[in-house]
Amino acid sequence: MHGGAWTFVVVPNGLEHARLGTAISRRVAGNIVQRNRLKRLLREMFRHAQQELPAVDIIALARAGVGDRNNDENRQTIEELLTKVRAECAVSSSE
Repeated sequence: MHGGAWTFVVVPNGLEHARLGTAISRRVAGNIVQRNRLKRLLREMFRHAQQELPAVDIIALARAGVGDRNNDENRQTIEELLTKVRAECAVSSSE
């Protein structure tokens, strides 16, 4: 799933809960302070949505320009992607 400067790769994990993995390289987010800020933001958003997510592994990949966006823009994009994960996995599980 693509959105803004983020890509989520979603794979069923066979567990009872969702898990999160991140990949934010130096090339796309600049220095370590920016990368850590983005990881903290992503983990916080995931933690709030985790109870509503199906049993999947989500790998969050940062794309070029993610470090140039402010927290509100990144927060909005991440929320939209998490909503897509909930919606698409609910549809696929009901089939």
